[in-house]
Amino acid sequence: MAAAAAASQVSSSNIESLKLNKKSFKKVGKSKTLPASAQLANKKSKANAVSADNNDDMDVVLTGTLKAIQKTLENPVQISAPQDPNKPLWDMLKNIALAPDDRIAVGMHLCKLEFQVNLSFLISMGQEYLERWVYKYLSGDDPAENH
Repeated sequence: MAAAAAASQVSSSNIESLKLNKKSFKKVGKSKTLPASAQLANKKSKANAVSADNNDDMDVVLTGTLKAIQKTLENPVQISAPQDPNKPLWDMLKNIALAPDDRIAVGMHLCKLEFQVNLSFLISMGQEYLERWVYKYLSGDDPAENH
């Protein structure tokens, strides 16, 4: 019985040594598989070597980019004001001898949506025709217009 107990002890220790250890296996298809700690150390050393070279390159790139931005900011963008669709009317009204209040009243009247056709017609007919219409409008002689 002692021999059987000794044999069971030997066999149990042998069984423990025969148990599979995942770390001791080599993965098929991968060459030069390193333990995780060695891989991490290898990556860090490569990253440090590459980052030393890249730091100089990155400084050059950043400096160039910042200089380009500074150059762009030195020349501000010229934005033109939006065009007034009624500019021709206002230019023509400036040439007519009117009080400022009358000029604004006529301009505001013709700029209403319902009078856009009249506005286009008066502008296309020219300065003299507009001037006659303005005097008729202000005197109340124009029966077609209500103000």
